[in-house]
Amino acid sequence: MNIKESLDKLKTVLGADASEALSIISDIERQNSDRDRAMKAANKESEERRIALEEKDAALLAKDAEIAKATSPEAKAEIERLKKIEAKHLETIAAADAQLKTKWAEIAKVLTVDKTDKRHEKVSKIKDRFKLPQNETDELTIDEIKANLERYDLLESTGYFTAETKPVGGNPPITDIRTEFQSPSEVYNSIIK
Repeated sequence: MNIKESLDKLKTVLGADASEALSIISDIERQNSDRDRAMKAANKESEERRIALEEKDAALLAKDAEIAKATSPEAKAEIERLKKIEAKHLETIAAADAQLKTKWAEIAKVLTVDKTDKRHEKVSKIKDRFKLPQNETDELTIDEIKANLERYDLLESTGYFTAETKPVGGNPPITDIRTEFQSPSEVYNSIIK
């Protein structure tokens, strides 16, 4: 029997004359009702916590499985394989960068030509378009070297750095033609040849 049933039984035994006892019983019923609501709320909260804990336990188990998988011999072997690939890749990049630096070091000599060089005037016009180290201890970054090489290749492809080898006045005068003894067609044919 629960408290409510016991109180109901007590009410019937006391009868209608015991109004003070009935008042006390009503207070007990109200308190019991409040206690029941509080217990239901606590049970609901406890159920929500239990569900949250079960979800966290499941997530923890999944993480444990991931950790076990990540520490397996296969995973360790794969990590080692990837590290070797990365090291080889970094070596390749370092070799390519060293090659670019060497190429730029050779090309940079063109930009520091002597004043007596025929290219000095051309070089002095475009030298400020290249990124050059401020002093001997400074080094250019790979990106700066690549940009410098692109600029240089563009200028080189147009023949900008080649020194003039042709005579300034064009072709030399023709001195071998004897116009006084030849007909105009013979003179023309000798010039075309």
